[in-house]
Amino acid sequence: MPRTMLFLCIAIGLSAGILSCTFFLWTWLVGTPAAGGLWLELVALAALAAVLFRSRFKSEPPSSGGRYRAASVVFLVVSLFVAGLFIVRVRDSPRGGWDAWAIWNLHARFLYRGGERWTDMFTAPFFWAHLDYPLLVPSLVASGWTLVGSDTTAIPSFVAFIFTFGTLALLVTSVFCLANGGRGIAAGLILLATPDFFLQGTYQMADVPLAFYILLTIVLFYLSDKFENDGLLLALAGLSAGFAAWTKNEGLLFLVVITVRFLAGIHKPLRIIWREIGMFCCGLAPVLWIVVAFKSLLSPPNDIVSGTGLFAAHLKDPERYAQIGAYFVHGIAVFGGAIVNPLIAVAAYLIYIRLSSADSHTVRKQLGTISVLALMLTGYFFVYVVTPNDLDWHLDTSFQRLLLHLWPTLVFCVACSGLGLEGRAVVADAPVTVWKGRVLNFAVGFVAFAAISPSIGLLKRTPAPPLETKPSAQSVVRMSVGEEPVSIVTSSPAQTVQSGYARFDRDESDASVSGLSFLDYRPHDLESEVTVVASAPISAGVLPFRFGEGYKTSIAITNPNSASADVTFSVESNHDEHVEIPANGQVTAYLDEPPFNARNREGTFVFHSSIGVAVLSLLTFQGKGTPFLMANVRVASAAAARTQSVHIPYVARGAGWSTELMLVNPTPVVLSGHHRWYRAAGDLTDSAPYSIPPHATVICQAASAPSGFEAGRIEIVANRNMPAPYETAVLAATSGAQARMVTVSDTKSAMDSTLYVEWSHSADTDIEIANPSRHAVTARVGLVSAAKDFVVPPGGVLTVPLVSLPHFDKPDQAMVHVTAASPLAVAALRSLTDGFGHRRLITTYSADLPGGSIFPHFAIGGLFDTEFVLFGPNPTPASGLLKFIRPTGQPMEVLVSRVENKK
Repeated sequence: MPRTMLFLCIAIGLSAGILSCTFFLWTWLVGTPAAGGLWLELVALAALAAVLFRSRFKSEPPSSGGRYRAASVVFLVVSLFVAGLFIVRVRDSPRGGWDAWAIWNLHARFLYRGGERWTDMFTAPFFWAHLDYPLLVPSLVASGWTLVGSDTTAIPSFVAFIFTFGTLALLVTSVFCLANGGRGIAAGLILLATPDFFLQGTYQMADVPLAFYILLTIVLFYLSDKFENDGLLLALAGLSAGFAAWTKNEGLLFLVVITVRFLAGIHKPLRIIWREIGMFCCGLAPVLWIVVAFKSLLSPPNDIVSGTGLFAAHLKDPERYAQIGAYFVHGIAVFGGAIVNPLIAVAAYLIYIRLSSADSHTVRKQLGTISVLALMLTGYFFVYVVTPNDLDWHLDTSFQRLLLHLWPTLVFCVACSGLGLEGRAVVADAPVTVWKGRVLNFAVGFVAFAAISPSIGLLKRTPAPPLETKPSAQSVVRMSVGEEPVSIVTSSPAQTVQSGYARFDRDESDASVSGLSFLDYRPHDLESEVTVVASAPISAGVLPFRFGEGYKTSIAITNPNSASADVTFSVESNHDEHVEIPANGQVTAYLDEPPFNARNREGTFVFHSSIGVAVLSLLTFQGKGTPFLMANVRVASAAAARTQSVHIPYVARGAGWSTELMLVNPTPVVLSGHHRWYRAAGDLTDSAPYSIPPHATVICQAASAPSGFEAGRIEIVANRNMPAPYETAVLAATSGAQARMVTVSDTKSAMDSTLYVEWSHSADTDIEIANPSRHAVTARVGLVSAAKDFVVPPGGVLTVPLVSLPHFDKPDQAMVHVTAASPLAVAALRSLTDGFGHRRLITTYSADLPGGSIFPHFAIGGLFDTEFVLFGPNPTPASGLLKFIRPTGQPMEVLVSRVENKK
């Protein structure tokens, strides 16, 4: 029975790899294979496995395991318990972890759904998706979807289960056959006492399959020696090593290490050496050819390889070596996620083996396996040394998984300690005395306890139900809004984008309400976000537009009135056109599309309406290889002239960032003055005059260019007796996958400002405080109940991270107050930490909100969703209805997934 189970583990693992390779080749060279062809392949693989079983395994007598019946029962109970927890977790999180749906299953869906265009995956701007990763797991998942006829989440979950518990079965049965039953059971319990291994399995990533193929390769080498250098088993070892390379990039390192160790460890006549090398290469060559073809003809460069410009500097940096070494020590000390470090169980197991073995000497084979694992760790170490990614992030997100790659093989090696050179267990026939039996029972009990205790923790780590309420379709939501923010998230399951506008109608109350909405674009996770401020209707306005070089400008004009609005607009000089917007209706379009039809690459859009309308303008950007970016461009209203100086509280320049200042004149007279650029430290870097014709836009930039990244602010000083123009600063870094674009609108300085802030483990908000005065100002920043003092330098800008404030130690949302004895300009910068550890600025908004009840535009479905946040200045709540309205004026049903007061 153990040999039959071992054979099944080998056959299933190798068949999975073969199925993956043939599916990939057929898809690449011919087209998506039919389900019937895959079923025939499975039948052929089963027949081939039966022939191999009869010739290599069936004739071997089974190992005696009767004396370990009690331990076998304990192992079986613990295994079933952990398997049950595994299934519960997969049921509650069927799409796995981040890497499953952002990398592995995403690749699988391209293979399954893409048809002839599946290779578009490699040219798409999916910077998070590691498009260079090998495709064993995605191809295997896609073949499973093809077999069943749909891309159900059950297939990747099933693949994860097979590899996870296949690794456990392979470990137990191989040690059982090569040594004895007691060792196999204890080895299995030690793996069960490593809950992180099974947790990684539920994530549906490629780390557990890689651990399986590393272990399988080593087991096949051991079996080859056991069967007196069986050439077929050596070929299967080469095939398994190739599958490791086809699973993850780390498998390529293993392939190099195991090949070198195999060649260096042969101490036999030359004729036998060439025969064994030939058989190993026969198994390896087909898969290696696939890996090389994939890497050279399809996949983009790996992110580490593409960062070779930093290699030399990193290799010469002794602090990196010290940091990585210290992390390795700490990571090994906390390895496994168990109450008891499983390394302690390994040590206890080694003591047991030494006590119960007639001959516990270490043979060359064990040293060879240990050297493979040591070389793998050394390779991992130097990958961290040269990585261009943030080192802390890289270590935190990968080191424990790298240890899990090697962990089953280490347990196997320890369990096989004491084997003779002929590959048979020295202790297989040793009598089990009473005291040795007690030692065995104690060891099994200890390891079983170590396995069961953290396994309960595996269940506890099952994702808790989200804070959001169950989504429900609604067109009107009743809300009670006070000083604390109330958040509502809207979405749609539709594949196409649905858009409209929203309005908050208060009940009979004098209490005012302000609000923001965050329009999010989520092709995977949050990629782009724009802030839309709830505003009041205006009857005339001016806004800049831009087209070309990846830029486009869209506009939404919303008529919240019960009568139609006649809007006169101009996108060309002295050429007016009209558009009628029905009662409660909306017009949304890019400005180069009907009904606006702008032909210039840049200019100014001027409009007048017979009745007040709410207007939103968005600047979008998408270049080659960049994500889709959105930013809000403020609409200038002639009715709200500003006579005092206004400020852009934050700008960024250098290190790939540029800032353009758009000055808009909504008046019928020429506006003039100066724009002044300051560094964050407060020193003036540039000052230049401006002159803006009536109803026009002027774009300005600083004359000097910084040598590196430089943050700062801009102050607009109008000439005497003139109003200040409207200003929008466009901050952009528009190169590559990490491209970003945000806009910062002008804001007035005030001695008391209030900002909405939201933060989580991946998203955060920084508060930017600009001090226009010539003396340092102490700003008190925080909640009403707990705040902290900060000194803002004269003329400078201070960045206040939320984590530096009291009571901001867990994900939440709140209203933050900034008070000072001198006026300050305040803005919020929302940022996101992506899957590579890079912090990306996604949107900004100022504390100087205009106030209003109309959200001029929102979008849901087709990868968009919108979060609405309402808040008021008074502790007494203002009740009302938040209504969602289609562009036609009809109510619009949306899925409301959260309505809550968080604090």
